[in-house]
Amino acid sequence: MRLPEALEKDFKQRMFDYERSKAMPYVTSIERMAMKEGWQKGRQEGHQAGQITSLQAAIVEVLQTRFGIIPDSVRRSVQQIGDVGILTRHLQRAVICTDLLVFQQAIGG
Repeated sequence: MRLPEALEKDFKQRMFDYERSKAMPYVTSIERMAMKEGWQKGRQEGHQAGQITSLQAAIVEVLQTRFGIIPDSVRRSVQQIGDVGILTRHLQRAVICTDLLVFQQAIGG
């Protein structure tokens, strides 16, 4: 039994669309390496951003614990620092500084 021409054409188009929707796209080895590198870089950047945020919060917490209310200018100065090494040194400085003014002068805030 044969389908009428219009139905056969419709059937072929639907079959073609279906097969195309089920096909897996080919990803070259270069594309896979680039995706892996991108994922790793994203994870590293996310980890570093988390470290930075944690260090900033720790500095403010130490200063609040030691000196009470912290001026917004000091908070902003700390939040503008985006380097883990510098933030680590400032955290140490926050722990040992004799008063808040000494800390402010050290960070330039």
